[in-house]
Amino acid sequence: MALGSTLTEGLSHPFVILIAGALITSYVIPRFTRKWQDHQKELELKMGLVSKISEDVTAIVMAVQFVLLTRYLDEVTGERRRARQKELDDAYREWEINSSVIESQLMAYYPDAGIWRDWRRFSEVVTDFYALLGWQDNERKTDRIRALLESLSSAESCSHRAAVETEPEKSDQGHNLWVSLRYRILERKNEIIQCIMNTPIHVFNR
Repeated sequence: MALGSTLTEGLSHPFVILIAGALITSYVIPRFTRKWQDHQKELELKMGLVSKISEDVTAIVMAVQFVLLTRYLDEVTGERRRARQKELDDAYREWEINSSVIESQLMAYYPDAGIWRDWRRFSEVVTDFYALLGWQDNERKTDRIRALLESLSSAESCSHRAAVETEPEKSDQGHNLWVSLRYRILERKNEIIQCIMNTPIHVFNR
């Protein structure tokens, strides 16, 4: 009892309280503040990156979709609403530049996580998706779309394996395959975004 009383008195001594307060003020609070600030900065970087990814992927997919819609209307109506080649070329050029910039950012933020490799493979598929607009041989085009679907369906990221895409109905197969590829590209984009959000940025976690 005497020992407990002595310990209590010692801990309540003004000098001990002063030292404890100084430690909290000079070490604990600044460390907590830095950690919170780092978390906020990391979150800002991630949000900026995933917003850019979502914007750039959607832009190139929509540019391709617009051309396909235009071609479909040409066939149905017999008119010639040709998509402006310059606009399509601009969309492709912006995609190539932006996807390269994103890859560089991913290499800097996640050098050991392999996310940048996932992005490189994904961006190559997106580029092939655009390039298919120029393919005239429908049989070869169908085979290529199947290959791209298989590539996306077997992709791994953050210990996650995507489910294999169900093969479309036999009727109007070419169109269904193209729709499946577009859907799977957008789905894979979301998977990579989720991986980015769940993985700590290297500079904040050394």
